[in-house]
Amino acid sequence: MREQWEHEALLRVATAASGASSLDDVIEETSEEARRAVGAASLSVSRFEKRDRQLHTLINVGELGPGEQRHPVDEAYSADDYPLVAAMLETACPYFNTLDDPYCDPMARQLLEQFGKGSDLGVPVRVEGSTWGEIWATKAVNEAPFSAEDVAFLEAIAGQYATVIARAELFSTVSRLAYEDPLTGLPNRRALDERLGRAIARARVKHDPLSLLLCDLDGLKGINDVRGHHAGDEALRAAADALVASTAFTPGSFVARLAGDEFCVVLEGIELADAVATGAAAIETLAAPGDPGLSLSCGAAAIDAGMSSAGDLLRGADTALYVAKRRGGGRVCSVAEERGEPSPRRPVGTSVGAPAHGLIVSATEQLAAELDGRLADAPALDRLEAVATAFTESGDFASWAISVSPAGTKLIADVSFGNNRDGSVRGVRVAAGTDEYALSDFPVTAALVDAGSGCFVASRSDPGSDPAERALLEELGYERVIGVAAADESDVYMIELYGDERTCSLDEVEAPLRLAARAAIPPRTRDGAASKRQVR
Repeated sequence: MREQWEHEALLRVATAASGASSLDDVIEETSEEARRAVGAASLSVSRFEKRDRQLHTLINVGELGPGEQRHPVDEAYSADDYPLVAAMLETACPYFNTLDDPYCDPMARQLLEQFGKGSDLGVPVRVEGSTWGEIWATKAVNEAPFSAEDVAFLEAIAGQYATVIARAELFSTVSRLAYEDPLTGLPNRRALDERLGRAIARARVKHDPLSLLLCDLDGLKGINDVRGHHAGDEALRAAADALVASTAFTPGSFVARLAGDEFCVVLEGIELADAVATGAAAIETLAAPGDPGLSLSCGAAAIDAGMSSAGDLLRGADTALYVAKRRGGGRVCSVAEERGEPSPRRPVGTSVGAPAHGLIVSATEQLAAELDGRLADAPALDRLEAVATAFTESGDFASWAISVSPAGTKLIADVSFGNNRDGSVRGVRVAAGTDEYALSDFPVTAALVDAGSGCFVASRSDPGSDPAERALLEELGYERVIGVAAADESDVYMIELYGDERTCSLDEVEAPLRLAARAAIPPRTRDGAASKRQVR
């Protein structure tokens, strides 16, 4: 009869644990069944931590004594304070005590009296050959103490317990390995993919903004080569901490490490400009307290009509990150919004300096329609980007850049650029405060900024060109450049188109480009009056 009852009790314990997937679930589901099965007044499960030789109580069930809690926060006992417990952990042999026994272990007696119990029974939980912890059962003062049969039965329950704990810990380990980066403790690529998919679904339903940052720790290989991989690991952890700190007050943020030196931040409910600010804050945080040589490059993208999937966001942010790295690192770039259909492109293989008049006329007509229609109320930068991309494609320029000189400053800073030879860099914006230059270093540009309008051309092969512009062409690897200025009521913008051996003659572009810039932003000086000075 007892054998059948024990079999049924063990089956109930196993059934209770069968649906549990985590260690906490296993403990919660099995403890009550184990207590009832052994006929105990109370039952506790503790885990043995070898590093401090303490038993940390995970759960107490049943009739709890003074100070006991079902889910204790910091209940722990030193195994060395209880000789019978220490022996059990070493030998895997169970123990039991009763207050009626004159030879009861003094420490065990003290514990029983403290919790108002008459007897106890402790059995080890062995998982894969090592003592994982203990099941400790007690009976009330007026109950018969545990018997030898109870010891054997509780050991059998401990065996069942060990099986489900091993399974739960394996699941926990596999889950952690599957979703967590072990070096930084951040979620990994798999976790990011799942979170980003859910975030995009929520953004579509709620029509909320969603932005993405891809960040790269600059110079990790150099750190590893010069200072060792330990220093590289510390730098990666510092980068992770900086990204977490920069998003600490942004609800819905999710920071993950992708692989190597790459991180990703999902920012739900956040517009692109705020995502750029988050990246800038992370760069500043990383550099402020620690190694001044540490820096991040960040690329930002946001969900919109032309960028609506996870792949779109990741590709867009990766494009901007690539540009940030190529421009020296330690900065944030963002993908510029697509400006509609591209202008007609110059046929591949066109000879150097071949006429592009028809393509430029067609692009100018399309541009005029856009400026008067779709872009009629768009910000200045959007309208100027449309001008830059239209002329870059129709004249087969290698790349374009737009910079701005804010009112009251003697500086000019890049704000947007694209590469006609690299399809992945069609339009990228640069975060404010990066790539600033003193106007005094570029006299011709300074004159245009002062006038608020005008045009200049420069060529590497022309000794009469401005030396500063020739040096810049040499640095960038281009043959020639044409630049036009356009001013709104406060700031002056520069559009610069860079040419190589495939680019059409600059003479064909100059007049329509100057007119297009005027159409995008009527030329004004900074006091609002019409400009009278033209610089060529």
